[in-house]
Amino acid sequence: MLSSDCVYMLAADHRWQWEEWCDARSIPRTRISEVKRLAADGFRLARERSPRVRKFGALLLDAQYSSDVIAEARRDGVVVGTPAEKAERFRWHGRPSLSITP
Repeated sequence: MLSSDCVYMLAADHRWQWEEWCDARSIPRTRISEVKRLAADGFRLARERSPRVRKFGALLLDAQYSSDVIAEARRDGVVVGTPAEKAERFRWHGRPSLSITP
């Protein structure tokens, strides 16, 4: 269970971005799963090395390209979330505003 005060989230659920990248380079989309595994392996390494990541860390992966990776991570005790939205549903068009108003 994660703390409600602190969460270190590694978000590796970027489906449509990887699909566009692969399509533009004629790389099979089946390779996207390899990137998801690499992200999960990196997260596991961070958990081994950092007590804070072990305590407050979570991984965000999509089931479309990561179902095996999600199952393995959960089996290893990693907190894993999956996106609730449909890919590209909330695609950002523009620059975020970084101004802070009281």
